[in-house]
Amino acid sequence: SDPDDEPASRDLIGVAGLDWRVSAKLYLRWMLQGDTGSDRALTSGLLRYDFAPGSTLYLSFRESRLGVDERVVTEDRVLLGKVSWRVGS
Repeated sequence: SDPDDEPASRDLIGVAGLDWRVSAKLYLRWMLQGDTGSDRALTSGLLRYDFAPGSTLYLSFRESRLGVDERVVTEDRVLLGKVSWRVGS
């Protein structure tokens, strides 16, 4: 039997996350996922701030990293922002 044909059952996938309501107006979510089979790590975050009734600011972050020859290479990094503003009463 060829060892390369065996399923990758020894690979470890780990996930850790944080959901935190800092205050009535501020919320934070962060997630980290790692895969030893592909040496890949993914992380994402979301920040939500309700700055006025019906008006919200969102900041979102995502990053993917790959371990290559004992180095860590960033594959992609994305930062997005969004503002929703309530108009009128």
